Amino acid sequence: MMEDNINTSNSNLVQPVEVDSSHKVSDQSVVTNTPSESISSNTKCTDSTGLQDLPIDKGNGVEFPVVNEDDSSNTESYETSTAEVRSSNNASSSSLDNTSDPSSSHASDEELSVSEESTDLRPNDVSSRPAESSTSNSIPLTQKFILVADVGSTIVRCHIYNKAAQLVSQAELKTKLIYPSAGAVELECDELWDKFLSVIKMALSDGDFNTADIACMGITTFRNSFVTWDRDTGKPFHNINMWQDKRTQAQTKAWNSSFTLAALKKGSGLLHSITGSQRFKAGYALKFMTQAVPLRLNWMINNTSKLKSRLKEKKVMFGTVDTWLLWKLSGERVWATDRASASGTLMYDTFQNMWSSMILSLVGIPMHILPPIVDTSGQIGVVDESIFGTEIPITGLVGDQQASLFGHCCFKPGDMKLTLGTGSFLNVNIGSKPLASITGIYPLVAWDIKNSITFTAEASSITVGTCIDWLKSTGIIQDVSSTSDIAKSVPDTNGCYFVPAFAGLPVCALFTSLLPPKQNFLASFLSCLKYSNQKLFI
Repeated sequence: MMEDNINTSNSNLVQPVEVDSSHKVSDQSVVTNTPSESISSNTKCTDSTGLQDLPIDKGNGVEFPVVNEDDSSNTESYETSTAEVRSSNNASSSSLDNTSDPSSSHASDEELSVSEESTDLRPNDVSSRPAESSTSNSIPLTQKFILVADVGSTIVRCHIYNKAAQLVSQAELKTKLIYPSAGAVELECDELWDKFLSVIKMALSDGDFNTADIACMGITTFRNSFVTWDRDTGKPFHNINMWQDKRTQAQTKAWNSSFTLAALKKGSGLLHSITGSQRFKAGYALKFMTQAVPLRLNWMINNTSKLKSRLKEKKVMFGTVDTWLLWKLSGERVWATDRASASGTLMYDTFQNMWSSMILSLVGIPMHILPPIVDTSGQIGVVDESIFGTEIPITGLVGDQQASLFGHCCFKPGDMKLTLGTGSFLNVNIGSKPLASITGIYPLVAWDIKNSITFTAEASSITVGTCIDWLKSTGIIQDVSSTSDIAKSVPDTNGCYFVPAFAGLPVCALFTSLLPPKQNFLASFLSCLKYSNQKLFI
């Protein structure tokens, strides 16, 4: 389905792209890294670059480094139990009765301690250099903490954990989405950045921590939202384009009914019948969606004049939310995304583990605007000292649903989780090989740790949080947690059916005067959510 273009295989070990102070990326590639200095005597060299692995302790099916207590150069190791996992997945996750969404941010801190290896990247046309950490060692490693930033669609959270994976401080702030035109959903870049910094400072302050107390930090973000910015000035060309944006509905429908896509799918189906290749099977089921990035990015290029002109000059940098925050945190020096976030954009070939030249050429997106791809866990970058007063190593970067899968301890093939937030997301661990589905469920990278990739199959419904917000806005309920008891007070829905067609029937709120008794309506409402999630299993 997808053709090789730029190799990102694990055999090419380089660092995330770091850009000099003028924001210009040079034309040479560095493929070496400086080994960690204070490594215990029983560590061993594992590759030709001189990189060294920590000895491994296997727990819960996942490998964690064993760290000597007196070795302050290495990241701590800790174990977690399912009971300790708590949810901070998305904005509305707390609003469903008796629903627990184990934290995507907790997943990130697990991943932080896994690897200090260098990461692999795709481009041969950019410069990189190791991101050295200067975190203070005045505090013993056993007393340091891990900071996790969990960026949801409407809520930004920060969690600080100790060595035992216990939550010791947390903070959250809401962000405000904007709707500039019909179908448009955006988030101001400065709004997100300001809230991101504020929530971290709040968590540090509430827990009476200094930044020197933080051993490292990880970032988990909502996916399939993006921003583009000027390579020279670092200024964005537009607001963050959110995954809920519907301005490409007509374009998406046209593409899915086009002769081009039909021919591609037919050819892929024929090749799959001959070869049995999962890659061609995925090509046979290929379908564009408004939630995916390619057509929305194409629309943005064609409708933003400055972006279009700078693109011709090769002066545009693209990034999903994790990329944008990493860029800002590093003082505009590190430009990268992790494999899990990249795979969710539909611009990434999960079977070849690289950006998909076929998809990009199909919709007219140049390869040079895409960031290098790094592992989920490793030495990704360093927070610039000017931001918090001390450099903090950034050692984890992952999409929210993949982080949640990890946080649920779904480490074995067949393990699955269902989380309810802004949307419902069902993720299944499918092991070390990507598997395609003729139903259109495309395999994603769950995480990439120590050169070992785990894949996930994902199905989603985007109306859960929307339904809850609508229910509260109508005044039908004040306290969401009371809905279950109210609904259980009647034997059935009494013939009432609730259809969550907010994307297609926005006038549904006009019919509130025709609602049946509150108890029957809420029974219907909760049944709707149940059936929406049940459908994900089919």
